[in-house]
Amino acid sequence: ISILNIIGRVKCYWTAPGSAWRRSASWQSQGQRQRRTDLQGISKALRDYCTPENTTVMLKIEPEFNVMIVPRCVRLPRCGGCCHGPLVECRPTSTSTVSFKIMRAKKLISSGRSAGVRERPGFLGKPGRTRRVRPTSHPDLPPGWTPSSYITIEEEAHNQCECQCRIQEQDCNRAIQDYNPTDCSCVCKNQHEQRKCSYKNRTHYWSEKDCACYCYTEDTCSTGQRYDHNLCRCTNVNFAARLRLSELPSFATGLDRRPATRVPITFGG
Repeated sequence: ISILNIIGRVKCYWTAPGSAWRRSASWQSQGQRQRRTDLQGISKALRDYCTPENTTVMLKIEPEFNVMIVPRCVRLPRCGGCCHGPLVECRPTSTSTVSFKIMRAKKLISSGRSAGVRERPGFLGKPGRTRRVRPTSHPDLPPGWTPSSYITIEEEAHNQCECQCRIQEQDCNRAIQDYNPTDCSCVCKNQHEQRKCSYKNRTHYWSEKDCACYCYTEDTCSTGQRYDHNLCRCTNVNFAARLRLSELPSFATGLDRRPATRVPITFGG
């Protein structure tokens, strides 16, 4: 049997219907068709860029008793969208002020006799008179409310937006911190103190906000002890060693510091 005949038989075996190669090829084609079918119902994700978008803004008006503000919210262009990484956010670079005319409405208090009737108080014991309340015709007000006055409210609109650092330079404490625009962070000036604190990381931790080294826990010490922030534990207080020598009593040192007094000498006679 020649080599060509052997190759031909092997080829016929693998390409024949029901062969292993045909079965594996059919399985692959079925898997590809199944994946294409699964992906048909999934839409491609599109990035939401940092641009001004119409956003609902609640008006900052102090609430009043028996007063309704219409409207309570407006739509304004505000910065929206996402940026790359958690250190940056979408911030406005150009803003403008927009004025709105806001209506103040008051509720008409009616008597209990019939709807739409207001009762006037009497005078000197005389019964009061009633009059019918004119129903409101404003489309934005519910029944029983009437416009009282109008006020002007100013709100900020964002014209242009840009991805900027969440922490700005004005957020840093300039007395103890420097601003690093690359990392969008405030860096402590006393880096040598931070390195010293890292050597005591079992008992101390470094505060980036205060740029100081603190103990993890601070216990309440008993009488005759004080809390040592270097050791992070209570230590005994040696009063005699801490007092100055001039403040010690004479019996403690064996010296009499009282000023010498001259005794007059008297001769007998």
